[in-house]
Amino acid sequence: MRKSLIFAFIVAVFCCIPSMIVCAERIVVEEPNFGFKYSYHDNGTASIPPYSYLDTDSVNIPVSVNITFKKYDDEDHLIDSYNKSYVFTTICNEAFFNHGDLISITMPDTITSIGYGAFAGCEKLTSITIPDSVTSIGVGAFADCASLESIALPYIFPNDLTKSFYELFGVKLDGSPDIPSTLKYITLTSTTMQTMPDDFSGISSLTSITIPNCVTSIDDCAFYGCSSLTSINIPDGVTSIGGSTFYGCSGLTSINIPNGVTSIGGNMFENCKSLTSITIPNGVKDIGDCAFAGCSSLTSITIPEGVTNIGIGAFQDCSSLTSINIPDGVTSIGGGTFYNCSRLKSITIPKGVTDIGYRAFAGCSKLTSITIPNSTTSIDVYAFADCIALKTVNLGYGAKSIAGGHLLVVAALPQLQCIVA
Repeated sequence: MRKSLIFAFIVAVFCCIPSMIVCAERIVVEEPNFGFKYSYHDNGTASIPPYSYLDTDSVNIPVSVNITFKKYDDEDHLIDSYNKSYVFTTICNEAFFNHGDLISITMPDTITSIGYGAFAGCEKLTSITIPDSVTSIGVGAFADCASLESIALPYIFPNDLTKSFYELFGVKLDGSPDIPSTLKYITLTSTTMQTMPDDFSGISSLTSITIPNCVTSIDDCAFYGCSSLTSINIPDGVTSIGGSTFYGCSGLTSINIPNGVTSIGGNMFENCKSLTSITIPNGVKDIGDCAFAGCSSLTSITIPEGVTNIGIGAFQDCSSLTSINIPDGVTSIGGGTFYNCSRLKSITIPKGVTDIGYRAFAGCSKLTSITIPNSTTSIDVYAFADCIALKTVNLGYGAKSIAGGHLLVVAALPQLQCIVA
């Protein structure tokens, strides 16, 4: 009886085995090879992780990657297959860090974030275009990109990672921006940017920059010291340009000032030594202190009739300037306004001018005659000092004060004739 029971149990167990066995399935994932490492995520996005390997010197990131998943049973029979697409949105921190052989990269307009140090040390990378979709770029993203010549990007600063453009390149030990000396071309593609900041000052290698049409104002010192900048197009919508904007842009030969601008700020074009001519819009009312000082190649300039103020030293050291008009609305010629304009041969002082400042025309060594209107009541000291060619001074009857008695400060000008009304 006992043997019968054991036999029945064994039979029952063997009969149940087929239903108890679980087939060993396996999943095979087929991933395209783009020449760089990438990751894909449950939310349908893809990213390039830190320290991604490269087996190419030219990276082309696609819009998305299609991953194929295949399911096999234990006998290697395909039982299911499906595809899933993942959109590239992120280049992670240090994704291409120190890939010295990388020479080019193309990004799709699905990328929204570029991490810190993403391209740091890519010393052969010469140009890069960042799509308008990007809203965040990390500090030092392009640090030590020693060959970078051109960059195009939406102006998105400050953002959650970077406060300003120059932080993309990291900083030197002294805290100054470490912008590569090879950078020549900057294109800003923003459609919402209203103010051009001073992030680009001191980039001495910069030869060209594209300002978005949406910009309406340019900050002080925006291009200060960009000594290689030869030309720049300012959008027609710009109505305000700050002081010292182009100070020291010694390679600048020409520039347009939009009609909506009403003031030429102080030091705006100071030491633009290659600037030969400039047109000031009719709407300008004020020319600031030293606005064109040191523009030694400037041969002529037309000041609109609407200008009522010309600042101190506005045209000092414009050594190529041969003639200039002063509008009738100007009532004061400030100190040093035309100081050392050594080729200035003639000038007409408007009838409404009441005072002439310290050294206003000093060093105008080719000026031969000057007529001071009756409206002028004050002439400061040394106003015409070292005007060695001056032959005639027609002094109006209103000149009640000639400071210290020193109109000319020259020991003797035997040819000089001073005619008092």
